[in-house]
Amino acid sequence: MSAQTREIETALQTNEIRAEHQINVFRAVLFIGSFCMDIGNAWLREVLSTQYLTISAITLPVVIIYLVLIHQFTKGSRYHAWIKYLTISCDYLMLAAIYTEMQQSPFDQIFPVIIMIPLLTTFAILLNTLNAFRHSTPALVYSTTLGGSLIALSGLDSAVPFEAVLWSLPSFLASAWLIHWISSNLKAAFLKIRRRETLTRFLPRDLVDMIDAGTLQIEGGGTELKATILFADIRNFTSLSARHTPTEILTVLNEYFTAMAAIIFECGGMIDKYIGDAIMAVFGIPESRADDSRRAIEAARKMQSALADLNTRWQAVGKETLQMGIALHTGIVVAGNIGSPQRMDYTVIGDTVNVTARLEGLNKLYQTDILFSENTMAEISPDFACRLVAKAEIRGKTEAVRVYTLV
Repeated sequence: MSAQTREIETALQTNEIRAEHQINVFRAVLFIGSFCMDIGNAWLREVLSTQYLTISAITLPVVIIYLVLIHQFTKGSRYHAWIKYLTISCDYLMLAAIYTEMQQSPFDQIFPVIIMIPLLTTFAILLNTLNAFRHSTPALVYSTTLGGSLIALSGLDSAVPFEAVLWSLPSFLASAWLIHWISSNLKAAFLKIRRRETLTRFLPRDLVDMIDAGTLQIEGGGTELKATILFADIRNFTSLSARHTPTEILTVLNEYFTAMAAIIFECGGMIDKYIGDAIMAVFGIPESRADDSRRAIEAARKMQSALADLNTRWQAVGKETLQMGIALHTGIVVAGNIGSPQRMDYTVIGDTVNVTARLEGLNKLYQTDILFSENTMAEISPDFACRLVAKAEIRGKTEAVRVYTLV
């Protein structure tokens, strides 16, 4: 079983536990309400016999214990597959007991058989409907079998008109098919929402929409397009790590990454990957836009501002502050799925990516916080005031590259 399949199974089981817990609350309300109505009706009709009260006094504690046990088993996160079959069995057992009771004196005079069969079918459909939230076809089949058998067995009573069972049983089976359809759609909707929540943590919504629509190429390969790459890296992170425990570093990184990722997504970028303490983001996929560079520069400005806010908060509680260098470069990249059939990553590669990574390393040399290439500068000017920093020699490039920063 793959990691993704296990995650989906776990999510469904968690949802089923929550649903079973809520069903039990509904079951308790339904039972207590029906019991009170039954007692009240018997008292008003002056048929509240000692025998009835004795049976109620025995039944009520048993049912309450059952409800409490189910509540205990379903309030945690541990999944018990057998619980749904136990509750289905007990629910129909209680329904059979109530139906049998209604056939005894004096209730047989109050509720004629011709009324009891539709009532029995209605409650059986209600119990079967609960399976719409269990996402389990075997549980639905089991519940439908018990409910259908109960309705069919009621027809063995000679006092029961054949037509009552003739119409009730097909109606119950038809409702089971409808419940299966509802359950399948609920499960599909749940999985889609869960999947989108996971994907939108890493990808722009446009890309997630393409995945949902099936228009994104899944096989290995890619598409050439123009994009702006952003690299953000924490300065002196190695020495910082040496002064703190791994747990402390992880706490700081998670807070830092959370703030930075929110800004990148807000500006329409995609986080390609985290490389240790570094962030690689892309603006311009799945489709290039005219303002990719401007949105990337705006993200860089907001990221530095957000880090200043984090530093203020950390300094107030005696924590170390961080410094970050950001580099941007615009050019042609290849975007697509790279990897093996078992594991692929949607990413970008090309000289543009390599140049951006090397530009980021120059921040420390030139004492800048944001550094970007002439390609990026050409696309953001005159919206942003830029200053030439230097003509930098970059490994792998035959000519010096003009690098800029914001004024």
